[in-house]
Amino acid sequence: MAGSAASVILAAMAAAGRLDPWVTRDTSGYLDLAPFPALFAGPRLPFYGWLVDAMTLGTGSLAVLPWIQAIAYLAASYGLVRALWAYGLSAAAVLAVGLALLPANVLLILAPAIHPELPSVTALVFALAQSVRLAAVGLRAGPLVTGGLAAGLAYLLRPSFLPFIVVLPLLYLALSAGRAQRQRWLAAALLMLVAATPFLAVATLRRVAVGDFNLVSFGGYQMSGMTGFLMTPEIADRLPPTIAADARNLIARREAAVAAGEAMPVPLNSHGQRSFASAALGYFDVFARGYDTILFVVVARLRQPGESWIAFDRRMLRLSLATAAAAPASYAAWVAGGAARAAGHGTVLNLPFALAALSLGVALVARRRPRRDLPPGAGRIDCDALAWLTGLYSAGAIALPILVTYPAQRYIDSAALLLAAWPFYGMIRLLGWPRR
Repeated sequence: MAGSAASVILAAMAAAGRLDPWVTRDTSGYLDLAPFPALFAGPRLPFYGWLVDAMTLGTGSLAVLPWIQAIAYLAASYGLVRALWAYGLSAAAVLAVGLALLPANVLLILAPAIHPELPSVTALVFALAQSVRLAAVGLRAGPLVTGGLAAGLAYLLRPSFLPFIVVLPLLYLALSAGRAQRQRWLAAALLMLVAATPFLAVATLRRVAVGDFNLVSFGGYQMSGMTGFLMTPEIADRLPPTIAADARNLIARREAAVAAGEAMPVPLNSHGQRSFASAALGYFDVFARGYDTILFVVVARLRQPGESWIAFDRRMLRLSLATAAAAPASYAAWVAGGAARAAGHGTVLNLPFALAALSLGVALVARRRPRRDLPPGAGRIDCDALAWLTGLYSAGAIALPILVTYPAQRYIDSAALLLAAWPFYGMIRLLGWPRR
């Protein structure tokens, strides 16, 4: 049944042209591989480029990539469904998760993209499956090692998945509550160690090669888009003198870009004032739409002649952190606005969630009382496991985009991957199927 459903999804995507390669604006940055050590000195990590070389056998032909990416995602999704079944969830809960994963936005929209987003999500789904399996079978080397390394691959492809170094052990601890405490904590510690190993290895290598102990030199530049919107002359006056000069230069370049029609100003509130906090809370999508413009048109021009990318990223990180510390209320408004955007887009613009909500509504009309077809206590086991799985996964996937940059739609689609399991589960329970 799972194979048939996957085949139908692939056939429909192929017929709609969703398995034809799509070269995005960022594709060249991921495929342009410099020699060592310069490959660690830029804004992108080389791992997706290496993965593309491996998948295309070095031919450079991109036609097969969407197929490989889609099939790998479907296989990882099946692995998670099987792991949940082995853990002891009911057929209703397992089916609900499968229905949420099959028509997911990340698959339908991002499978054709020559971009690491879907492969990183695929690796993370596999890591979740191994964490669930570890909770089901106890301390075993197989799921522990493969799950931790899969999480490492996920954040090497998309660094904002770094929180899963901690999220995976937390998920294991939550799902293994009935096991011996010593074994649980040992397995969680080992899982965290394995998951952290790729970060420690790459960060150490970058420290030796380019003098920067980070996974990648990109966070400061990315966060400075928020700083570009938030910065005012009053905030600049509160910054240390060594940073204030960059702040004033940023303001000058932003105002010049606004005057030239290249960037959007902060929207006016109901009193005709340009209030950043009000705009962040009420009109965050305006900032989301103009974020890349601030980065490319304003912030990028702050890079000094001859300045390395690593030094530029560090300088922008110092500016952004100092700005958030000097204007905590404005930063809090930015985080709240980003969280609201993620919550709204993650449900309203989430195709599986919309289908599930519609199906649940139909089921409520068709059958007003749930059939009691599950063993005693099964509903609680289902709900507990689904709550931990969806809650920890969604929080871990969206935390850094909200705190450091902004929740772009692809980040939201990734974080909302499992949310549709809840209305699907309600619909299945109301209709009283599957029987076994």
